[in-house]
Parts: sequence; C-alpha cells; structure tokens
Amino acid sequence: MSAETLRQLVADLIVAVSALSGYPAPADSPNVGLMAHELLEEKACGQPCRIYGWSPPGATIYLDNRLDLDGNLFARSILVHELTHYLQQESGKYSKRRTCREWVAREREAYLVQFRWLAREQGGPVTVPPEMGGMPWLATCEDEPESGNGGLGG
Repeated sequence: MSAETLRQLVADLIVAVSALSGYPAPADSPNVGLMAHELLEEKACGQPCRIYGWSPPGATIYLDNRLDLDGNLFARSILVHELTHYLQQESGKYSKRRTCREWVAREREAYLVQFRWLAREQGGPVTVPPEMGGMPWLATCEDEPESGNGGLGG
C-alpha cells in the first residue's frame, strides 16, 4: 500500500471511528508506521505476545507489517481498533495514569467499535479469526483496589 493510499485510508477510517464511537474527529490524523512483528512485540510487550497493532501515547500508531490492509477487511479492522485508541487519547476521556479497570474499559470500547465497523462492512455478524485467540477485553480487575494500577505501571 502506498503512503498516500494509507493516509487516505486513515482519513476515511477516522470519520467512521468518530461516527461509531461518538468521539470527535481530531484536526490531525495520526501517523501509521508498519513494523516487523518481532519489533512490535518488543516495543509493545517487551516479550513475545499476540499483537497486531499498538497505539502508544503520541501521534503514531504501529501496525504489524504482515497485515494486508489492501485486501483484508479484518486487517483494516485492526487499524479501526487502534484509531479508536487514538481518538480516546485525543478526547482526554481516560487518564494518562491508567488503572487496570481503565485499560479494560478502553479495550472493550475499542473492540466494540472494531466489531461494529466490521459488521457494517460485512453486512452481517462478525466472525473473529481463530488466530485472535483469547480476547483481552474479557479480562477483569476484580482483585484490584479502586485506586490501584493493576501492575500496569500507570
């Protein structure tokens, strides 16, 4: 995918994510960088992990360079998920010091937007590819005190 095509895809998806999430579309779209899966694992997880996209604080989203954004709807939905995190960040809804509960709430919201977008694009129910495995949005923080950070480092 050319850089210009990727920029246009991001601009189009920002509009869709804004409509599906209720977050305002930001004045500027984030940059999207493609990186090798191993580097993405190292940067985002610090160890091998199941990751396809990462939105650290700032204006850059990182995606696994193996994703076929041109031809695969589910691959584009990963970008939708990460763009939801970008809009969450830009809105200021969640604090910069995330508790486990906030992390789970952010993930649930991003998966909800991702699956709504997929359902709209597919014209029907969403089927999650088996390689997605256990979905982190099912995590709970029942043992976390209300003010704790769940070991997430804030």
